[in-house]
Amino acid sequence: MFGLVILVLSEGSLTARTIVHKSLSNKSNMAGKMSLTKLENIEKIILKSISEGVITIDCAGNIMSANPSAEKIFGVNASSFTSRHYRSFFGDDRNLAISVVLDRLVTDGLETSHSEIVYHRRDGQEVSLAVSSSALDLDTCYDGLETFVVVFRDISAFKALEKVRKKAVNHMAHELATPVSVIQATVNSLKQAENLNEKTKKYLDRIDRNLERLINIEAIVEQILYPPHFLPVKFDLHDVLSNILTKIQHDCAHRKIEFRIPLVDFVIDRTDPQTFEIIIVTLVKNAIENTPDGGYVEIRLTFDNSFPILAVADRGVGISLEDQNFIFEGFHHTQETDEYSTRKPYDFNAGGKGLELLRLKSISENHGFDLSFDSSRCIHIPKATDHCPGDIEKCQYVKSREECFLTGGSTFYVKFL
Repeated sequence: MFGLVILVLSEGSLTARTIVHKSLSNKSNMAGKMSLTKLENIEKIILKSISEGVITIDCAGNIMSANPSAEKIFGVNASSFTSRHYRSFFGDDRNLAISVVLDRLVTDGLETSHSEIVYHRRDGQEVSLAVSSSALDLDTCYDGLETFVVVFRDISAFKALEKVRKKAVNHMAHELATPVSVIQATVNSLKQAENLNEKTKKYLDRIDRNLERLINIEAIVEQILYPPHFLPVKFDLHDVLSNILTKIQHDCAHRKIEFRIPLVDFVIDRTDPQTFEIIIVTLVKNAIENTPDGGYVEIRLTFDNSFPILAVADRGVGISLEDQNFIFEGFHHTQETDEYSTRKPYDFNAGGKGLELLRLKSISENHGFDLSFDSSRCIHIPKATDHCPGDIEKCQYVKSREECFLTGGSTFYVKFL
């Protein structure tokens, strides 16, 4: 029996699939042998040509193979780490993050879809990597069989650009702080003036409302650049969730949105109430703003190997494929600026700056929870520039709520590790 690694490119992400073939018996025909030989050749061609580094590991933890890109990423020849246990090669205290990912894979059978780490090479260089891993589902396993596949993507250039961008945003945020405070104080003084006509009051209220938006942006940027400290405590999920959702339902009372909330009695100790509130408000607000009136937002709690997974789902317009790769990037919104700039929070298509999801992604990297999503764009408005009327009853394509629910939607997942 031998294992064969097949790499699959799906929606821009490289994943690994491992298949097993039983050794051909003497009765096997020549065509079967030729097919296996072709598969092996395809594997070699793919592994040699891709820019991602790929290593395979057997069930004993020994590194069985490495492609040329893996050699380049780690700065060594394949012979330097093949046939060695992964802990032997990645055993440096500075590279424990990789060992943790591989321990979870080999020992616990837990795959990793995307984990960002910094690898410290022996020549002193540092490489930022995005790591994903997968395991072959076998009833039995033995040494020498390529059972686990780990893919390493060099994201050093992206991280360098991200660092420059954060520095620029930090500078901008500090430059804005003083003038915003001055304008706010001036507006408050003007409001105290006597004999203001209604038109002037309306203008001042508009200025005040948009100042609040700027102050909110400033606070979010601050949390993106300097995420709160990770201080997990035990708390009752149901009580905290109920309090948060009560406030959200009050703030979006002008919308016709149904909430489907689980009745869970669960004590969580993998985060803190403040961070949990940021998670819920961000994801539920995002769901509401992408759901037309008459739709619903659902919150679910499931478990994966004792790890709680919180899901926030909507049957709204969904996210187009062109936008899905940038949804956590910040300053990237899925509609034109003019469409959201005058809307209030929780309005349909209010969308906005994209900063809230970027903040959540930044916090997740410091607080030990995985953030992911899946989405399908409404089949009647497949492009980001296509429009939904914002009310199911006004949609020309569907005749009922249930029919609308079948056309698209998004689900965001938070896995607490």
